[in-house]
Amino acid sequence: MSQDNVTQISKHKSNLTLANVGAAINAWRQTRKRTNEKMPDYLWDQVLTLIQTEPGFDSKILAALGVTRPQLDAEKQRRQCQSLMSSSEKKASSPVDELDFCEVKKEPEPSYPLAYKPAEAFATTTSVVELYRKDGALIKYQ
Repeated sequence: MSQDNVTQISKHKSNLTLANVGAAINAWRQTRKRTNEKMPDYLWDQVLTLIQTEPGFDSKILAALGVTRPQLDAEKQRRQCQSLMSSSEKKASSPVDELDFCEVKKEPEPSYPLAYKPAEAFATTTSVVELYRKDGALIKYQ
């Protein structure tokens, strides 16, 4: 990395510099609607490109861009999860011919009218015991 904190990086026929990426991040920070809004993917792409092309200077790049290590780690983890999900979706989109199907049939409802439906007795688990003494006192146990 050069002394003036500007590194020339070429990727996909475009030049990325630390100054350009920093300016893009600062412009996004000034125009975002909420303070907790996540940085867009295109900015993260630029940050990750800078870090990959300059190994060993991660801390200096992050400090110059105002990005913390936990933010970088969270973005790397999010991208890893996305790549795992997309690879599992590709596996899941295999031909359906390999699957075995079985038909599930619903039991038919009884055809008698609602008025003639047999009554259902409710079950109680509560017992009440009443004890009467000779003097007329009553004790209830539930």
